[in-house]
Amino acid sequence: MDAARLAAAFRGAGPVSALHRPPRTVAEGYALQDAVRAELGRAVIGWKLDYSARTAGGSEAPTVAPLMEGMVVPAETMFGAHTFYAPEVGAEIVLETGRALAGPRRMEEVIAALRGMRIAADIADTRYADKAAMDTPALIGDLGGAGALVIGPLFDLGELHGALTTAPTVRLGDGSMAAALPRELRPNPIEAVAFLTGFLAERGLDLPAGSLVATGAQSVPTRSSAGKIAIGFGAMMRVRARLSTPRGG
Repeated sequence: MDAARLAAAFRGAGPVSALHRPPRTVAEGYALQDAVRAELGRAVIGWKLDYSARTAGGSEAPTVAPLMEGMVVPAETMFGAHTFYAPEVGAEIVLETGRALAGPRRMEEVIAALRGMRIAADIADTRYADKAAMDTPALIGDLGGAGALVIGPLFDLGELHGALTTAPTVRLGDGSMAAALPRELRPNPIEAVAFLTGFLAERGLDLPAGSLVATGAQSVPTRSSAGKIAIGFGAMMRVRARLSTPRGG
């Protein structure tokens, strides 16, 4: 029942005020996430990692959520009105696999399997009426807050070091700027994919060729109003999109 309600909210039926049977553990949160994904019936084309527990002084391990068909869009996308409930914008580094990874894999094996990197504007969203009242298992169940991922062109993996040593810029819909995370709290994208291969292997899954992995926020995810958003890692790596009025706005 909760999975069906969250899936309906994802489709725009309105936010969920409370769960009938809230997940009590992280494992139960992932079980709910799997059920929501099954209700939606969309193919998985990648994965999104979230290290927010670490930035809050909690666990080092990220949470994981699927990127499904329709979630990943190109730069300059103009989102229609009422696409999101409460969009939060952040800068991400996305790694793309050139061949399948059946994990767990070491970092050097991950590097050898990658096709390249992209920068992205991550637009997180929530299907809950009061996200702040929800704990980690419930947030995992809500597809980890995945909303949309606006991706830029593919760059050679050799550009990754430059992106990691550059503080990202994030312009929100009203023209204000979101804060970059301190360097020590910004995730290492290669380590993120290596972690993901082990996570998937425990569930009997691999990481197919052509998968996109959003490796964790490089900036503080920040609520954005309608308007043009822009992500930058230096002068050459930029992604823009436009948000419209959120649902209920």
